Amino acid sequence: MAATMPGATMPGATMPAATRPRSPVVVFLACYLLAGVATARVTATIIAFYALPQTSRYYADSNGDQAAGQLASAGLVLLALVSLLAGVLYLALAVLAGQGRNAARILVWVLVGLTVLVEAISSAVGGYAGISWYHRMSLILAATTVAFAIAATILLALPAAHRFYRSARPRPPARPVPPPRYPWPPSGGYPMRPPGPVPTVGPAWPPPAVPPPGLPRVPPPGPVPPPGPPAGPH
Repeated sequence: MAATMPGATMPGATMPAATRPRSPVVVFLACYLLAGVATARVTATIIAFYALPQTSRYYADSNGDQAAGQLASAGLVLLALVSLLAGVLYLALAVLAGQGRNAARILVWVLVGLTVLVEAISSAVGGYAGISWYHRMSLILAATTVAFAIAATILLALPAAHRFYRSARPRPPARPVPPPRYPWPPSGGYPMRPPGPVPTVGPAWPPPAVPPPGLPRVPPPGPVPPPGPPAGPH
C-alpha cells in the first residue's frame, strides 16, 4: 500500500474545521469585570424603584406641589430604565467578548466611554441628594461601575487579548481539492480510445455457404494440380 505523507490531503477531501482558541486570562478577567458592571447597574435599578415612593413624597413636600413629586418620580424611573438597559448590554457584551467576537470588544470600548461620561455628569449634578441613603448608594455603585469598566477596557486592549481576537476571526471553509488531471495521452501506458461510438469490425472473409437441409454437403474444391507432360505410347 502506498504511504501517505504527513499533512497531505487526499483528492476530494476537505480540511477539518478549525477549533476556536481558548480565551487567555486577561479576556477571562475582563468578561467577569463586565459582568460585575452589569450587576452594579441592575442593583442601581432595584434601589431606584425601591426609593420611588420616598422620592415622590420628599419632593412633593419640599416644593409644596404634587407635580414636583411626580416629576421627580418620573425622572427616577427614567434613570432606572437606562441603568437596566446598560446592565443588559454589558452582560451581552461580556458573553460575546468571551467568545472571541472582536466587534463586541469594540462596542465595549464605546459603551465604557459613554458610561464614564454619564456617571461623571450625574455625580457632578448630585441628583436626588435629598434622599441620603439613595444618594450614597448611587455614588458607590457609580464608582464601582466606572472602576470595573475601565479595568475591563484596559485588559481587552492588552497584546494577549489582541492575539486572541485576531486568531478567533472566522475563516472561510476549506474547499474540496479536485482530482489531478492527466495529460492526453497518459505517459507510460496504452493510448486511450477517443470518445465516440465504437466501430464494428466484420469477419475477415465471408462465411461458407450452408446448403439447405436435405441436400448433400459438397466439399469445397481443393487446389488444382499443375498440368503434367503428355502421356506417350506404352
